[in-house]
Amino acid sequence: MLAKEYRRDCGIIAVGGGVVTDLAGFIAGTYGRGVPFVNYATTLLAAADASVGGKTAVDTPLATNLIGLFNQPQKVYLDIATWKTLPARQLSSGMAETIKHACLAEKGVFFDFLEENMEGLLALNPALCEHMAEQNCSIKYHVVMKDERESGLREVLNLGHTVGRAIETVSDYRLLHGEAVSIGLVAQLHLACRLGYVTKEQADRVTALLERAGLPVQIPDYIDREALVRKLYTDKKVKNGQLRFVVQKGIGDIVEFEGGSFATPVTEETAREIIMDL
Repeated sequence: MLAKEYRRDCGIIAVGGGVVTDLAGFIAGTYGRGVPFVNYATTLLAAADASVGGKTAVDTPLATNLIGLFNQPQKVYLDIATWKTLPARQLSSGMAETIKHACLAEKGVFFDFLEENMEGLLALNPALCEHMAEQNCSIKYHVVMKDERESGLREVLNLGHTVGRAIETVSDYRLLHGEAVSIGLVAQLHLACRLGYVTKEQADRVTALLERAGLPVQIPDYIDREALVRKLYTDKKVKNGQLRFVVQKGIGDIVEFEGGSFATPVTEETAREIIMDL
């Protein structure tokens, strides 16, 4: 862009998945101290999560999503027709963020919809996919509008991500983002059961839905679990060296802890026990 002499009256159009929209938003926020950008999301993962909300960042070998900034696009387009070009594994990856949204909002209504229609959604039934896309955007929009810069409520969107992002990094990115988040959601369910916020039946329902979506629910054998425990400390929710987890309440709600916090401190010992059980 510098070589082509683009200046601050230019704009950026991002056409692609979450990596493309995140990178474009990061560049747009820093080029010339800020130029406008538009996202044209072509994957389910981008439609469910990355293209909406204004968080832009890049991954590194040491951690995911920690170098970036908040930068809202001027507009977001979701092209459901492009989902037909995706491999099944990429569709499943996008479904993880969708199931995450269903776990944290809508009092279980969206979760019931996914349970009833998972096969039709994976077969890309247009009407079902359009409803799913609208629900994803609505859930994320209502959270982001209340807490754009993640000072409190927006932490709920990190459900499953404390362990998920660590697994993604420790796997050397062999796992797709949604695959890692799926395992992270199961880890969070184990914690929620321990704390009494989720019943075993509810945890089994979520795990079964993740499996129906073609997602992993156990840590792969090639993952060094002690390295995974250490990597948890790169999570952006860590405060004063203390691990913190977002925890779901039943299906379709999130626990709000004392002081209006949406993440609770968890000891390394407890985190290790959960990871060793997965």
